[in-house]
Amino acid sequence: RMDLSSTKILVLDEADEMLSLGFWPDMKEVASYLPRKRQSHLFSATMPEKVRSLSRFFLTEPQDVTIADEGGPQKIEHCFYMCAAAEKEAVLARILKYENPESAIIFCNTKVMTERVARELKQAGFNADWLNGDLPQSEREKVLRRTREGSLRYLVATDVAARGIDISHVTHVINHDSPENIEAYIQRTGRTGRAGRTGTAIAMVSPQELGSLYYLR
Repeated sequence: RMDLSSTKILVLDEADEMLSLGFWPDMKEVASYLPRKRQSHLFSATMPEKVRSLSRFFLTEPQDVTIADEGGPQKIEHCFYMCAAAEKEAVLARILKYENPESAIIFCNTKVMTERVARELKQAGFNADWLNGDLPQSEREKVLRRTREGSLRYLVATDVAARGIDISHVTHVINHDSPENIEAYIQRTGRTGRAGRTGTAIAMVSPQELGSLYYLR
C-alpha cells in the first residue's frame, strides 16, 4: 500500500469530475490516508456549486482563483440541427458531408453508442473510430495518436475525450447526444477553437432533447 502520510501537497486535476458523486467514496478513502496538515490545490474548467461544497472536505480556508486563459477557446460558433432520434446516424452523415470538417470529435453519452456510431460512419465511407473507457490504454493511445497526426478524421467518443487530452486542431465538435449538464457541454465544446483558432460546435437535438437545448441557451 502506498504511504501518503508524508504528503505535503495534494493536486487534484479535473476536480469537478473527481468530486462528483460517482467518485466521491473513492476520494474520501484517498483523503483518509493523507495527513491533515497539507496544502491542497483543486483545478477544473468548471466548478458547479455542488462540487464546491464537496471540495470543502479537502480544503481549509480555501482561496478561489480564476484564470482567464487567452489561449483557450475564443471563437466558437454554436448551432444545432433538429432531427428524430431514430434518424440521427443518417443526419450525422449529411452533416459531415455538408460541414466537411477537417477534424471532429463526435460525442455520445454511452460506450455502446460510440461503437455503434463509429461503425455506421465507417460503413458509410467516413474515416472514423471510437474512444471510450472500455478501450485498453494501449489502444486508446493509438487512437489519440492517429487523431493528433491527422490520420484519423472523426473521433467518436464519450466524455472521457473531453478531459485531459492534448488535441489542439479539432475544427468541429458534434454532440450526437445532448450532454447531461451545462458543465459537460462546456468541456465538450472546449475541444475546438483552441490556441487562437476558430471552431464550430454542433448539437443534434431530437424532440425528446428539447429541454436540454433550453438550458444550453
